[in-house]
Amino acid sequence: MKIEHPACIILSGPSGAGKSTVLKKLMETQPDLYFSVSATTRAPRPGERAGVDYDYLRREEFETLLNNDGLLEYTCYAGEYYGTPRAQVERAYAMGRDILFDVDERGARSIREKLPESVAVLLAPPSMAVLEQRLRGRNTETEEKIQKRLATAKNYFEQLDIFDYVISAETPEYAACRLEAILLSQRLRILEPEKLKEFFI
Repeated sequence: MKIEHPACIILSGPSGAGKSTVLKKLMETQPDLYFSVSATTRAPRPGERAGVDYDYLRREEFETLLNNDGLLEYTCYAGEYYGTPRAQVERAYAMGRDILFDVDERGARSIREKLPESVAVLLAPPSMAVLEQRLRGRNTETEEKIQKRLATAKNYFEQLDIFDYVISAETPEYAACRLEAILLSQRLRILEPEKLKEFFI
């Protein structure tokens, strides 16, 4: 009997925490990790690639998934749908690969409810002061957007019941190392105790 099994990890965190950089570092040590690609009804932007940035669906395709429980989570923003197809998990598990989701706190809650075997990880900034410094350092956002992002970040800490783990993003290397430890531990998590008991007893 194979004791290890694919892990299902949900990563979430406020803008500026460094999720993209941490994920890039993690993929360097875990190249077989299956990263869930979200689906959207909006048109591709210049430089975006289908199947890499998003799966681009027609509105009727997305609504068919929505009406047939084919989405783990979804939202509608600026008139366009965004969501996580359930088929992503089925595809990863069929290949025996760990799967990782990158979603906001609302998406994390929805996936946790639909996939009880999943675990949710909050990638947090070292402090709100550091987060504000990072956001301002981008030099791409208005003061209004910065304040909105800071308010959204505080909201994460009012919903800690969603998360199983929290990682402080001191540096991308520090955070990626701890995320990798969570990933490895989840492969050994006991999901089917009766089957395991039958094998050993």
